[in-house]
Amino acid sequence: HASVMCGACANWHGTVYPDLKKKYIDTGLVRFVFREFPTPPENLAQAGFLIANCTGDDKFFDNIKLQFNRQQQVFKAMQTGKVLEEYIAIGKAGGLSEDETMACLKDEGRIADYEAKVQNGIDNGVTGTPSFFLNGVKLDRTNDGKQVFLLEHFDEALAPILGAEATKSDTPKDTAE
Repeated sequence: HASVMCGACANWHGTVYPDLKKKYIDTGLVRFVFREFPTPPENLAQAGFLIANCTGDDKFFDNIKLQFNRQQQVFKAMQTGKVLEEYIAIGKAGGLSEDETMACLKDEGRIADYEAKVQNGIDNGVTGTPSFFLNGVKLDRTNDGKQVFLLEHFDEALAPILGAEATKSDTPKDTAE
């Protein structure tokens, strides 16, 4: 579960996700499912997710990546009263016209789907973002008590399922104290 308004989610998506994708998703070892979950300002998180979903399945992750990359611009636009223009630009980047973006933001069916996804997250114990689940079990902490955020944390969580050889990390570990 992640939010397009979550700084930690944007950081994870830009720093850890590419390696996770290359090592586990692209090789077919893991199926990655992205679930929407809002963080403040929740109305902007909802707008971002609605637009990403309206761009279509083939452009969803590209649009999410764009929103993570433009997160600070969205916050600045909110402060200057130009957030709608920012979301129209995000919609256009995903192939939506201004009218399509505006219709998307008001689409009651999409809003209901989004709210159901959020409620599902709440029902499954999501209390913040990013949150990760493996085979339906929330990954709260690693064996050393750290939150699950780094590739080696995923290696540790996946090793009992995939085997140690499949999860052997090629990523150098940080040795700084």
